[in-house]
Amino acid sequence: MAFFWDVRPDCASLGVPVIRISKPAQHGQITTREDTGFPSYPQANSRSHCNQTEVSGISVWYTSTSGYVGADSAVVEGLFPDGGHQVVEYMITVK
Repeated sequence: MAFFWDVRPDCASLGVPVIRISKPAQHGQITTREDTGFPSYPQANSRSHCNQTEVSGISVWYTSTSGYVGADSAVVEGLFPDGGHQVVEYMITVK
């Protein structure tokens, strides 16, 4: 569902963000795990060159309740080692 990371301008990891589920999914479960992945900075961001470098972070996963089909949502907060904070609402369609 998502990957959260925090890197320096030289692409070195600042550490793994802390993830909080501030609004759980009603028809499934949100789980997290330490993982590696690739950042996805916009081209205009000074760190976009880091998009080619695998870094440490947290993966966020959604698993629907068995047999459920329809809409779901969840709100996830990322607390980053550099002091940043991000809140993301995910609108999920289970088919």
